[in-house]
Amino acid sequence: MEDDKIVISGMGVFTSYGRGIELLRRGLLECKRHLISLKNENTQSCNVNLIFDNTSIPNNCIEMLTLSINEALEMACLSLTGKNRTALIIGTGTGNINYFENCIFEDKDFDIDKFCCGSENLLQSIANKYSIDSVVSCISTGCSSSNYALSYASSLIKLGKCDKVICCGIETISYIVLNCFNKMNGADPTGIKPFDKKRLGSTAGAGSGVLIIEKEKDVLKRNITPLAEIGGYGYSCDGYNVIVPQPNGMQIKKAMKDAIENSNISLDEIAAVYAHGTGTKLNDSIESHALDELLGECFFTPPPVVAMKGNIGHTGGASNILAACAAILSFQENLAFKTMGTESIDEDCRLNVTINSQPITNSAILINGFAFGGNNASLILKRYINEN
Repeated sequence: MEDDKIVISGMGVFTSYGRGIELLRRGLLECKRHLISLKNENTQSCNVNLIFDNTSIPNNCIEMLTLSINEALEMACLSLTGKNRTALIIGTGTGNINYFENCIFEDKDFDIDKFCCGSENLLQSIANKYSIDSVVSCISTGCSSSNYALSYASSLIKLGKCDKVICCGIETISYIVLNCFNKMNGADPTGIKPFDKKRLGSTAGAGSGVLIIEKEKDVLKRNITPLAEIGGYGYSCDGYNVIVPQPNGMQIKKAMKDAIENSNISLDEIAAVYAHGTGTKLNDSIESHALDELLGECFFTPPPVVAMKGNIGHTGGASNILAACAAILSFQENLAFKTMGTESIDEDCRLNVTINSQPITNSAILINGFAFGGNNASLILKRYINEN
């Protein structure tokens, strides 16, 4: 099998900044975030603050994902017609849970056929819309779903199972999830502050991200420049607890180390880290210790650490792919973006968290996703260099 780079040719997003990559770029550069309060009969047990601008994001995952896919395909100069050998991989924590919730809250009849295999089925609806004729798969490992999706997409291309993959991450606002977070005291009513000494928990968000994955040679045939190269990935499952990560962070460190080794890069090539960074006391502490052990001795000044959840909220299954889109923008701007909400880094979190934006020059970015059940996945994106 010929050795060819696996690259990203297009991307599309919906975030609290609105629809499209350029609004995400502007929001990150201008250091803004939309923090609103949501309290109604469906969240009566809690007062929820959301980094979610409901004037710009449709709270319908099929509509949101369709718009993001269209943006990514346009950027990649692709039109899917005839036999296209295209796969569809979707990473999500809750899928189209909105349909289920709306039936409950609005006292409507729940149509199980629509939800499982009809118009309200996320995977089938998207696959039919774009005439997908290769692998169709949904991955749900909570907050690490889209890192797993990206690595699976890359593997499909390497194995010759398809020519291109529409790789997606999606999460909408779910009242069930919001109330669960609050019952676990996992939400910060004042807004998420990753790695900050005053952090109290996470803040929910909503969004979708789409990346088009292909071989480099196929992208260059269309006379466009790839956005980035997918380096390598690493997985682990600590099996410690359904909610709480393994205290010593050993399996988190293993996922990161494997991603770096599988990318054939050295530690000193890492330009920045896009951390999992949930803003909870325990998670941030464990991740920071694992990162410090992995990277601390290799740098006089450790690489900047960005926690995107501070900017756009915790977008669950979409968080990794949205971090990957932001990482591509970091390569383009040569900048590790400011982490919103973080003002004073906890002494227990020995990281170079971006209280302010920092310049970057190196060629690789590490993206972390760690989920309930100990489902850990790390990914390396490389700055694209045409060596042909």
